[in-house]
Amino acid sequence: RKHLEWMLLLSGGAIVVQDMVFKLEYNFRSRMHLASFYLAIALGLPLLLEGIARATNRRWARTIMTGFYSAFAIFMLWVLPLFPAEPKLAPVYRQITHMVPLAFPILIIVPAFILDLLSPRLQNWTKLQQALLNGILFVGVLIAVQWPFANFLMFSSASHNWVFGTHYFPYFFSPAQVLERSQFLNLETTIQFWRGIGLAVVAAVVSARIGITWGNWMRQVRR
Repeated sequence: RKHLEWMLLLSGGAIVVQDMVFKLEYNFRSRMHLASFYLAIALGLPLLLEGIARATNRRWARTIMTGFYSAFAIFMLWVLPLFPAEPKLAPVYRQITHMVPLAFPILIIVPAFILDLLSPRLQNWTKLQQALLNGILFVGVLIAVQWPFANFLMFSSASHNWVFGTHYFPYFFSPAQVLERSQFLNLETTIQFWRGIGLAVVAAVVSARIGITWGNWMRQVRR
C-alpha cells in the first residue's frame, strides 16, 4: 500500500506541475500583485491537493505534491540554461545562446505545509468547516508569502542569478514589456483587486469542498 500511495502522490505532483503550466500566462512575476494571479492558482488546485491527500491519508501529502512541483521547476531552472540554444523563429528581440527556463516556482508549498500541519486538528470538523478553513488559509498564506517574495524577485539584484533566474528572458520578449522594466502590471482598481481576492477565496473553498468529497470517495475504492 505504501508503494501505491507514493505512486499516487507522485502522480499528483506531476498533475500539479501540469496545472501550474496551464496557468503560466497568469503566473508571470509582473502579475504577482494582481488578484487574478491568486484567483488563477485557487481555481482547482485545492481540489487536487485535498482529494489526493485524503485518498492516501498521509500526513504530509499536500507538501509532498507541491514539493514535487517546486523541485521540478527548480531543476528545470538550474539545468536548462546549461544547454546551448539559439532562436529560430521571429520576432527576435535579443540574442539567446542557451535554453531559457521557466521562472522560479510559485510558493504554493507554504500553504500546503500549513494545511498539512493543521489537518489532524480538523478531523472532527464538518466538511464545510474544513473546506472554509482550507480555502481561506490557502489564499491567505499564499498572499502572505508570495507578495513580498514577488518584490524580491522584481526589485532585488540578489535575484539576478542562476538560483532565482530573474535575469533570464525569452528571445521574443520586447524590451518595452513591464517585466523587463521591473514593473508590476497595474490592471486592477482597489475595488477590482479586493473583489478578485474574494473570488479567489470562494474558488479555493469550493475546490477544497469538492476535493474533500472526491478524496473520501477514492479512499473507499477497493480492487
